[in-house]
Amino acid sequence: MSDAILNYLNELRRLGGVIKKLEPPICIISSDDADGLSSTYLLTVILDSIDKEYRIIVLDKVYPEIIERLNYPSLIFLDLGGPFFKYIDEDMFRSTIIIDHHMEAVKPPEMLTYVNPLNFGFKDDSTPSTSVTIYFLMKDFLERRYQYSWAALIGVGEIPGEPSELAWRALIEGIKSGVIKRSRKSYRVNIHGYEREYRALYKELTMVSTMGYYDDMGLEIVGWMRYGGMEDIRRYVERFKEARKEIYEKMFRRFEEGEMVFEKEYIQWFEDVDNLFYNVSSRVFDTFSST
Repeated sequence: MSDAILNYLNELRRLGGVIKKLEPPICIISSDDADGLSSTYLLTVILDSIDKEYRIIVLDKVYPEIIERLNYPSLIFLDLGGPFFKYIDEDMFRSTIIIDHHMEAVKPPEMLTYVNPLNFGFKDDSTPSTSVTIYFLMKDFLERRYQYSWAALIGVGEIPGEPSELAWRALIEGIKSGVIKRSRKSYRVNIHGYEREYRALYKELTMVSTMGYYDDMGLEIVGWMRYGGMEDIRRYVERFKEARKEIYEKMFRRFEEGEMVFEKEYIQWFEDVDNLFYNVSSRVFDTFSST
């Protein structure tokens, strides 16, 4: 076992102690992609095991206005990058936890509990997703965590290459417990009887959550993970795939007409003049602008 893994697992044991001391209700604020949602699900299992009341908010990004309106004694941010901690009141630092795996340019204050595997020597594609982090956090709360390993693997779907390091350990535990199966050159997760290849499911969950952002589809997905009903994802995938295709096609037509793009110095800008992205997550716009 590498030093990175040993040190990180020790950090997660420390984190478990911090969570046990949090005053409820705890507000879980997670990203709207499949890693954030599967991490949220796993964290709710942990909090249920210690009878901690919680609320869930799913966000595309953390805005100052959101933090100003959070009126909870304890906060846990999952899979949300950026130096948003500067918007958090210092009085809340000791009751705020941030768990992430993205590169940070600004170091968070020491009083704030900040957990990121990048600070423990993990490299590139071996860095655990947030879902894998929460899965191994379960060790100090549940005797049988293996049955939840499918949720850990879903979050790994955003990381290229084969699962490695801690993700590989979660994968093997899932195979042994029967909730993950080998499938040709990949792996399938079993969620209350519904089976799907994990990378495909990652993409589908992220699309449904982001396209249905203002319909609270992120919360709906967490509910499917908790109580069943994941098979409903198929009808939402078809619906939102067509809606996203229509948005993108309209935007591309605008580009062809030359009405949206303008340049300022060395930067090229474009504007959503028709408000096509008004009712979806900003992640949908980010994906379009990177194509």
